[in-house]
Amino acid sequence: MWLDGIHTSTSVASLEFDPIDEGTRFTHVEHGVFFDQFWADSDVREKGTRGLLQALGNYLALGT
Repeated sequence: MWLDGIHTSTSVASLEFDPIDEGTRFTHVEHGVFFDQFWADSDVREKGTRGLLQALGNYLALGT
């Protein structure tokens, strides 16, 4: 993540989708490195990830 030309953080995420009897088990694991303490303590990253996962859920709910 870059903000105003400053490298504030980097993260690597893995998303796993496993079939189970009830449907699909989803596992999300994310590791981050924060170069600015503000972003490490902020909930902005979590809100962003939640937004992306909600968008994925909405897309999958459409059945496309």
